[in-house]
Amino acid sequence: MIITEDNIKTIIDNIVFRGSNTKICILYNNKPLTISTPLIILPFGIDKIGNDYNFKISLKNIKTTPELITFFKFIVNLENKIKNTYKINDNLFCSQYKINNGFDPLISIKIPQTKKQFNCIFNDTNGKPYNIFNIEKGTKAYVNILIDSIWRTNEKYSYKIKAKELTICV
Repeated sequence: MIITEDNIKTIIDNIVFRGSNTKICILYNNKPLTISTPLIILPFGIDKIGNDYNFKISLKNIKTTPELITFFKFIVNLENKIKNTYKINDNLFCSQYKINNGFDPLISIKIPQTKKQFNCIFNDTNGKPYNIFNIEKGTKAYVNILIDSIWRTNEKYSYKIKAKELTICV
């Protein structure tokens, strides 16, 4: 699903949360939320933290790119809906975006794994498989993301934005 200025409010309003105190499912039309990003930049390539692989996406030129403005607005509105629904203070919520003065926003994306196998498709824009370890700093790409759950541990709440498909521009 592509987020547009025309559908952003409807999507946010129709997201529902279901679950227990420790794991809460995020659903849209009774399914986990799946979104396609506009063209983004991976400013740092792929990061490995412990056994997890992640990457950050930069919303470079957000001030002049309406699709990036709308995508970022969606992420901010989703996080606000989570915090408002569960009455979570900012200091008890792990946001997936960062804004530093003078820089474009960064959003953290997790590459899901099961038994050390990636649960994500990596292709280039020609449809050919792409080795993620060849991704260089500054690579342009599109990402299909999955947002499916909120976790509560030790009074803190977090969620992850997971990559379902990463398409590298060649």
